[in-house]
Amino acid sequence: MTHFVARFVPALVAVVVGALEVAAQTPPARYLAPLTYDSTRNRAVLFGGISPTTWLADTWEWNGTLWTQRTTSTQPPERGASALAFDSSRSVCVLFGGANPSGLLSDTWEWNGVQWTQRASATSPGPRQHHILCYDPIRQRTVMFGGTTATSEFIDETWEWDGTNWTQFTPAVRPTIRRHASMTFDPIRNRIVMFGGYTSFVELNDTWEWDGAQWTRRFPTTSPPIRSNAAFAWQEHRGRALLFGGYYGGSLGDAWEWDGQNWTPFLAGGAPSARHWVAPSMTYDPVRDECVLFSGMQGNTPVGDTWTCNGTSWSRKIDFITSPVNGHHYALTPPMTWQQAEALAVSYGGHLATVRNAAEQSWLQSTFTQPSTWIGANDLAVEGQWVWASGESFSFTNWNAGEPNNLFGVEHVAAIEQVNNGRWNDGPPSQATPGIIELPGGPTAPFTATALTTSAPPPPLAATALAPLPAGGAVLFGGQTSTGPQFGTYELQGTAWTKRFSLLNPMVRTNHALALDTARQDVLLFGGRNPLGVALNDTWTWANDQWSYRQPANAPSPRSGHRLAYDPTTQTIELFGGVDAAGVDLGDHWQWNGTAWTQRTPAMLPPARREHGLAFDARRQRLVLHGGASGAAVRDDVWEWNGTTWTQVTPQAPSSFPWAPTARAGHAFAYDPRAERVLLHGGADAAGGCTADAWTWDGSAWTRLSTTGPAPSARRGSTAFFDPAANELRLFAGACGANFANDLWRLDLPVFASSETYGQGCVGTLGMPTMAIEAPSRPLVGTTLNLRFVGVPGQFIPAIGAYGEQRDTYVGIPLPLDLTVVGLPGCTLWTSAEDTFVLPAPNGTGSVVWAVAIPNDPLLLGTSSFFQGLCFELPGYPRWASMSNAVGVRIGNQ
Repeated sequence: MTHFVARFVPALVAVVVGALEVAAQTPPARYLAPLTYDSTRNRAVLFGGISPTTWLADTWEWNGTLWTQRTTSTQPPERGASALAFDSSRSVCVLFGGANPSGLLSDTWEWNGVQWTQRASATSPGPRQHHILCYDPIRQRTVMFGGTTATSEFIDETWEWDGTNWTQFTPAVRPTIRRHASMTFDPIRNRIVMFGGYTSFVELNDTWEWDGAQWTRRFPTTSPPIRSNAAFAWQEHRGRALLFGGYYGGSLGDAWEWDGQNWTPFLAGGAPSARHWVAPSMTYDPVRDECVLFSGMQGNTPVGDTWTCNGTSWSRKIDFITSPVNGHHYALTPPMTWQQAEALAVSYGGHLATVRNAAEQSWLQSTFTQPSTWIGANDLAVEGQWVWASGESFSFTNWNAGEPNNLFGVEHVAAIEQVNNGRWNDGPPSQATPGIIELPGGPTAPFTATALTTSAPPPPLAATALAPLPAGGAVLFGGQTSTGPQFGTYELQGTAWTKRFSLLNPMVRTNHALALDTARQDVLLFGGRNPLGVALNDTWTWANDQWSYRQPANAPSPRSGHRLAYDPTTQTIELFGGVDAAGVDLGDHWQWNGTAWTQRTPAMLPPARREHGLAFDARRQRLVLHGGASGAAVRDDVWEWNGTTWTQVTPQAPSSFPWAPTARAGHAFAYDPRAERVLLHGGADAAGGCTADAWTWDGSAWTRLSTTGPAPSARRGSTAFFDPAANELRLFAGACGANFANDLWRLDLPVFASSETYGQGCVGTLGMPTMAIEAPSRPLVGTTLNLRFVGVPGQFIPAIGAYGEQRDTYVGIPLPLDLTVVGLPGCTLWTSAEDTFVLPAPNGTGSVVWAVAIPNDPLLLGTSSFFQGLCFELPGYPRWASMSNAVGVRIGNQ
């Protein structure tokens, strides 16, 4: 136990401060509004600025699709011409200075994603406006340069904020006095780059770099023309900084790139309108790999549009608002054909609007007042059979008298028409009309998909079966190609496929099922349909590169389209559903224990179905079933099996509105232990079309995943599986119509950080010592986790913190462990304590903070850590030390 006493680690006190998210809408037009990117929460953050008649003090966040206004009980006063930068080491946005009707400001504020906090410093820059801020992540400092003072003097001051104090630097060589300069950080050369600005009635075009010690002027062979107030942000995908717009005798609309050596024109198409006063108004979004620009001044008019640049082209982002009727998000497209409007809606993750009732109709009619607007109703597939683009049931209608009439045989899509009091008319889809985009309302999260280059893969397949192998990799058998059945067995190790040859082989088949049997270290194959259409019910196992035919006394009836999943709580493989040779859907439940099949007959069973999703949720110890086809319909219901009974689960509805994948069959469905979520991808929708959307299920609610980068195409019949050897979730094959695929994808799902306190401490001089996480700190990769230890007596004696990687054992001894043996009666060890740290002395405050730096390492995602504190007691106390409770964290990136 002396090992433990010498090596012990602390935790944090959690302070939860609520912030209200207001319905998504668009920030009002403004200029001199600073924008930065919060890489911890994956949001661009905007504060204040100046509207045509008002100084603003509002906080907004942009998630790549929607603007959301945030309000808290405390916030900075109204202002414009201020500066904002994100401090990634402390996960806060830093705001300094600016101006409002009362004069110039010199206050420092920080936004942690939950609340604004004003910060004090022993030294501080004087009041100023039109300065610029930029964060240096290498030196972990926010750098400020220039601006003008209350007496309108231009300044050349360089200041740095370290999170506690401002420090002024006075290098001998520095840029000349100026305001309205543009600044960004170059992560390749690890220095801040500044361009241009305005000084003594003269615009500039000089280029400077700050390395933390000195300014160096660069003399490139070409430079942008002189200007001030230009937007400037780094582009990671191009390894260059992008400069846009600014002012010289009027608003400018040209763009340039700085590569660390020279400036070159950036001629991407579709650029925003010319504008100035945007020096602080562009930032880089690393999740979506694009620069984001908002607001500015066009001539003498403030603008409120949002633009992104992906390095190839500019794109104006559509502004969404949230309906109070159903909580969904809506936006208006430019005039375009119905098909173009629907494609644009799908690119945002939605469809043209579905109108479900009179309340939705009334709100759409009063909100979008253009003469005519496309909605999702159409009979493009079958004349006279009207459907919604979203696939929802076509129940509510609001046709004008005599409509739809398919005039001249070319009217196949519907529009709301104001001239007819909002009633619908059918029209030709080729007509250029604005469309109403609808996005369902609910939680979203980004994910990354990477196409893996494989060697010797199977042919492009559908209706195949694949399962992980015990030691990693996967085995695949059978399936359908575009020209006929696939006969072979393939194994995947890493990204290399190898065709295997067994002495005995199952009959070729499609729509069968495979599952890894962890208890017996083999892979089970059951059922399917042979090339003649005969349903099968044979049982096979794969181990040591050979198939073995199993002949249990009893077995499920012949079927295809069923699903298998391994349940570690019973060490059995579970089978549910399928369809028999006569086309009758099945709803029976069977278990395989390695030698025999046993039918389970609980009081409640999910309805019969085929091509559903089935996966075991290891975190919650539940089997999860979703969707599938029943007869001619598809389903969207969720059921869970706890080892005894089936229970239907109603997904949580954000703001009381539904939020879930649409009904579907043939989708990929698998559990990701790193994300602790079940993934759903693709499948066939109610109309039989292929889908490409991705969702995760956490046991109570769905989260929609979005990516602006590469992603698997729309498909059905693909397989998702977690490969423990590669430590990644993968997706393989599938088809859409006649297009068959054999691509392999790595899917990096968002890993949600979590924490808990458990156990309890033992009473000391200052009562019960406690440890908890101090808000806004969270266990996120690339950040610092602050743990506060309260109840630490004394002045100069430091506390001890213990860090463990588990909470079950300490050097082989079961936890929790009574510490009476080391002279701490009534105290308990709650963590494995592999390492210990000396914490700061309390200095009579009764508490200390332990800052735990979490490396920005993807391998840490999903790992757990456990913390506990020890404090030395004052002389005369019955024990020599006391212990806190414990804190457990799971490291994530969300």
